[in-house]
Amino acid sequence: MSMHATNLGWKKGDYNESNTLLLDDSPYKALLDPLRTRIFPYSCSFKAKNADNSLGPGGDLRVYLEPGLLTSENVQKYMEQHPFGQKAITVKKLVMGILFKGN
Repeated sequence: MSMHATNLGWKKGDYNESNTLLLDDSPYKALLDPLRTRIFPYSCSFKAKNADNSLGPGGDLRVYLEPGLLTSENVQKYMEQHPFGQKAITVKKLVMGILFKGN
């Protein structure tokens, strides 16, 4: 952890795929990350008629993260039992998409 990040409230400890989560709206960014360690909520737009409330009280992402995932002992096991958001892109799907593009 960098010296500049010490005020973020992170505790020192061991972090791995059982207790760490990537949150991004672009599944391709986590192509090589371990399975069930990433969540891909759908993107929102400032032009949308309905305001994005995913992290607000009662929002879908907030409800998923707390208390569910937050209190889970194993991120991967929880995510396997409770999928959320967009599906992850696998290397196989990516290769097949490239090979058959335009056919």
